[in-house]
Amino acid sequence: MANYIRSSMEVGRISCTTDPAAAAAKDKALLSGQRLPSRPMPALVDGLLTSNPTAGEAAVVGQLGPKGSVRKNLAVKQDDEILGTGWQPICKLDLSGFISLKATGPLTG
Repeated sequence: MANYIRSSMEVGRISCTTDPAAAAAKDKALLSGQRLPSRPMPALVDGLLTSNPTAGEAAVVGQLGPKGSVRKNLAVKQDDEILGTGWQPICKLDLSGFISLKATGPLTG
């Protein structure tokens, strides 16, 4: 959560600058099509992660993924339209043997 807060603060720092020279430089860069430097997106560091990733998996374990399309029967839609909102593990393996039915219900505090 702290990483999301820091990212939000960084966006605010860039877009809401009160320094006229910094604002002019930002505007010039954006209007010319340049991308402003950004910090990397936060990643998961513990929880339900693989403990022994292969060399190919290691670079993406815990990283946020793109919003993809999912096929269910004949429909192809955005993943949240078929899966619903909230946290969704997306995996090549059937996780039902590793995650209990109790764990798949809504989280309650």
